[in-house]
Formats: sequence, structure tokens, C-alpha cells
Amino acid sequence: MINLDSTVPNCLNFQWWELFVTDVSSYKPDKRRFSDVLFKEFLLLPEIEQNKILNNLQHVLQLVQYGRDVLKIPIPIASGWRSKRLNILIGSKASCHTDGMAIDPLLSGEKLNAFLTLFTQHSGGLGKGLNQGHIDILRRPPYRRWTY
Repeated sequence: MINLDSTVPNCLNFQWWELFVTDVSSYKPDKRRFSDVLFKEFLLLPEIEQNKILNNLQHVLQLVQYGRDVLKIPIPIASGWRSKRLNILIGSKASCHTDGMAIDPLLSGEKLNAFLTLFTQHSGGLGKGLNQGHIDILRRPPYRRWTY
């Protein structure tokens, strides 16, 4: 089992708890409480599924880490892994988040544009919202790009 306070291997600017946040409102002083609830749902999954999700999260987080390194800006995460239950509650039918294959960086304006520009040749999905982006590692041609 991972320690939520430990750093993610190869992504030393991130701690595991950041990948179990799923709401912008979580970035308040009590952010850990929501992360812990989501993490408890994660722990109910079979170990083989947990390992697959953690591997996927680490892979997509390396892309976000690359963005932090190149742009030299902090990139908080608005959404990382989501349970299927939570995904339904927020109105999503299907999502790469439930397999740990997507992260939504909490950026807007020029910072979000600069982040997404780094990945113009990325073979996964890229989305652009008003106050956050989306990057996933689902490789399914053609390259998926969207705004929301």
C-alpha cells in the first residue's frame, strides 16, 4: 500500500495524495479529508487493479511533471483518479480517470495554453476548459482534442 504523503517515483514534485483529489473545492485547507475518502474507495479495489491504476497514474503524471519542469510553474491537479461511483455522481458516463489514465491540471489562460502546447504531438487526449485542462494516455487514433 502507498503512503499518501510520499512522493511519486520519477515525479518528485508530486505526492500520491494529489492524485486522489477530484474537485477544485478540494484545494482548501481541509483538502486531505476528501483525498482520504477517495483513497479509501481505491483500497476496496482488487490489488491487481490498484497496481494497474497506480502505474497508469504514474505514467500520465510524468507528462504533467514534464510540464512543470519546462514551464517552471506549479501545476496543481484538479482531478486524478476517480472511482466509478464518483464518476457517475459527477455526470460522466465513461472516463479515463477511472483507470488512472487521465489528470486534469488546474490551470487557466496563458498557463493552460502553454501547458497544452507542449503536447501537440501527444498521442493521447487533450482537453481545454475554462479553469482546467485534461491530459490522458489513452492512445486511440485520431488524436482527440476538445474544449469544454
